Amino acid sequence: MKIDFKKLSKDELLVIASRQAEQIRIFTEVNTQLKGHFVLESLLQGIMTYTTDILNSETCSLLLHNEDDDRLYFSITDESGLNLSDFSIECNQGIVGTVFKSGEALIVNDAQNDDRVFKGMDDSTGFTTKSLVCVPMMIESKKIGVVEVLNSKSGTYDQSDLDILESIASQSALAIQYVRANDKRFMNQRMAVVGNMAAGIVHDLRNSMQVIGGFSQLIALKNPDQSRYCDIIRNEIDKLVGMTEEVLEFSRGETINISPFKISLHEFISSIYEFNRDALKERGIEFELKSKKDIFVKIDQGKMQRVIQNIISNGIDAMENCETKKVLISCGSKDKIPFISITDYGKGMDEKTMASIFKPFFTKGKENGTGLGMAIVQNIIERHHAEINIESTLGKGSSFIITFPQDL
Repeated sequence: MKIDFKKLSKDELLVIASRQAEQIRIFTEVNTQLKGHFVLESLLQGIMTYTTDILNSETCSLLLHNEDDDRLYFSITDESGLNLSDFSIECNQGIVGTVFKSGEALIVNDAQNDDRVFKGMDDSTGFTTKSLVCVPMMIESKKIGVVEVLNSKSGTYDQSDLDILESIASQSALAIQYVRANDKRFMNQRMAVVGNMAAGIVHDLRNSMQVIGGFSQLIALKNPDQSRYCDIIRNEIDKLVGMTEEVLEFSRGETINISPFKISLHEFISSIYEFNRDALKERGIEFELKSKKDIFVKIDQGKMQRVIQNIISNGIDAMENCETKKVLISCGSKDKIPFISITDYGKGMDEKTMASIFKPFFTKGKENGTGLGMAIVQNIIERHHAEINIESTLGKGSSFIITFPQDL
């Protein structure tokens, strides 16, 4: 609404001038606070701590939108002790969902009696929301998340609080964009380094593997009874070279090539089971197979085998120090859609980990991991026009379900 300053009294003008001066001061201070943050988590922590203090509130949280699953994730909370980092909500839930969808800020001063407030979060955390201000974070016209302050220590929030929070949200969105752009540049640099390393490894590996393969053929010729073992050596050589080539293709941003053909799912996962059974038994891990026959899919057997092996390997890592050590691999068909399921009974994952596990260089809980394995897994699955979904419960384990197209 346009203000006619000529009709305002001197006192009213002083109030407006005071508010504008305060907003300029806050704008300058926020800009100072955000400088020097080059790590996203550090940046978000700084935003939350400052916002809670300047708006005299009990707590503050920032939710970022994940385009992959269209959910809002509590990226970080302030230092009040309220930890929501393992939670996410749908974009149509509660006040934050309403604000994100509409792009319009909201003030709620009686949260306990407002039906728009999502009570499930309070039930999960034990926190009692009494009042809140929530505003969208936008970069140009694109919404990237929301920021909210809760429980004014002064009792209620007003328009001046909303104006301040909108100013903070606007600058925060630009800072987040800057840090993300830096992260992307850094990731591209890391991928280039990996690509150069992989190119050298592939070259040297091929030469060495040709020598090993040649000698295995000689052994087979001189000792026909050993030919089966020589075939295994050559097959494993091909797998090793193939894995390195996949890293090379992925790091260069190239499409991973596949050569699919029709196979029996039962025969496919049975061969994986036989290959891993003894090795897992030696490590004290129970390995169970459940399979249905007469289900066929069109896949690149070698590449899909590496997908399954990678998931099994991650499952083994997740079961370290767990009492129950078991991996279950199964295949079947649900609503005529073929699937493979790999379940471990390990530590399980929180929502944030599940949302990040397929991102390059994500290595949570793995000291020696490169962070490329699951990113390549997703790439191979997408090349098959298949899908991979995760079901996980903290403390109980995780299931990776791969579903394949029906048409062969």
